[in-house]
Amino acid sequence: MGVGFLERWRRKRDQRRADAIISKEIERIAVESEADFRAIGGYSKKLTGPAKMALAYIQDNIARIPEPVVLNPERWDADNYLHTLFVDRKAIQGFLQSSKSLQSYFKAHKEARAVALMTADWQQKTIMGIEKEGEVARREVPQQAYYFEDHAIIEIDATLEKVRERLSNRILRALIVKVVMEIQGLQEWNQNLERERDLLELFVKNPHETGTASGENAEEERLADAKEMLLALENKERDLRNQIGDAHAQLQKVEQVLLNPEPFFTVQPITLHLNRLGIEVKQHSSDPAYAITLAKCEIVDQHQKAILWVQVDGTY
Repeated sequence: MGVGFLERWRRKRDQRRADAIISKEIERIAVESEADFRAIGGYSKKLTGPAKMALAYIQDNIARIPEPVVLNPERWDADNYLHTLFVDRKAIQGFLQSSKSLQSYFKAHKEARAVALMTADWQQKTIMGIEKEGEVARREVPQQAYYFEDHAIIEIDATLEKVRERLSNRILRALIVKVVMEIQGLQEWNQNLERERDLLELFVKNPHETGTASGENAEEERLADAKEMLLALENKERDLRNQIGDAHAQLQKVEQVLLNPEPFFTVQPITLHLNRLGIEVKQHSSDPAYAITLAKCEIVDQHQKAILWVQVDGTY
């Protein structure tokens, strides 16, 4: 009995500590993004449960990323991942030397190696090529060519565990900030409409002072057009205010995104069979090929990314 009680107490204690950490992270994100829902008392506690569910989903997706690959230019010929993601060893060397994230990290830390998340834009196109099946070679066969551009280091730390945690927090922040920025964009749009409405109201109230010298009929037409535009603006402002909502409605929008993160973030392992030129080889083909499993990451409003854990040696 005593052992069971102590174990339950420890679990509850650890859970309270984890909840407090998540709550503090939510507060930090809300302050940095200047979210309106900060006005609601206890907002971070209200979001802690949904945030825990979102983090569980995020971590489950992150676990689908393959094990780290050593990002070494000398391994370009031998490592299928490096051969697929970079055009040659010079491209790897140039990437390592130009990455400000890597430079900053190794300048600030004494570790000889680090683990990082590398991303690259996932690109593919259809080309016409030759396909071999047994002794028969078919020409002008539609084939998929894969290539990867705009490589970047997104997160970096001493161990895979630490960099996974950093990435989880980064994506959680992105989910919350997405909602906040959408609301702020609507608020800015509404403010612009209000300024336009003020100018139209001024014209409607004083058409003779703001108009140019012209005939009476033309002035009446302009006034009628202004009233029509004013009505349209008022309707649009009303729609925007309904979309923006008050602080409670905005908090609820954040909660809904955290409870349903699938449309905004997914990681999907995809196995490709490629030749040395990065062209997909169909399974029935007798052309030489290698199999490689890449993680494709889809984040709303961004290009599809190939994401990969990489181990980096500071000497490069």
